[in-house]
Amino acid sequence: MKNLKIAITAGEPVLYTNFEPIFEESPFLILIDERGNVQKYAPEASQKGGAKGRADWIISRGVKILITGSVSDVEYRRLRRAGVAVAWEVFGEVKELVERARNNADSLLNGPEDDL
Repeated sequence: MKNLKIAITAGEPVLYTNFEPIFEESPFLILIDERGNVQKYAPEASQKGGAKGRADWIISRGVKILITGSVSDVEYRRLRRAGVAVAWEVFGEVKELVERARNNADSLLNGPEDDL
């Protein structure tokens, strides 16, 4: 799939690290694009002076799939309304989980709609 960006909660800002399952508490949130380039989350100042949160960062970067183990209801609804699919995982290595999400992208992106 062209232009597929995947975000994942991680222990370090690299592909060869352990997955961290809690969205709000993970040490890093990284984005992997279709070429394998990695960007790490860094809070940005918004126009109103506040810092953008993780969900806002994901949405602003055009991420299509978030890999995580848990996320608050508020953040989940915000992500889903923006068209971000969530791939639920429990453990694993970041590179392996990203590859799995790429292989299952069609079903993740075209799966059943949530009651938002």
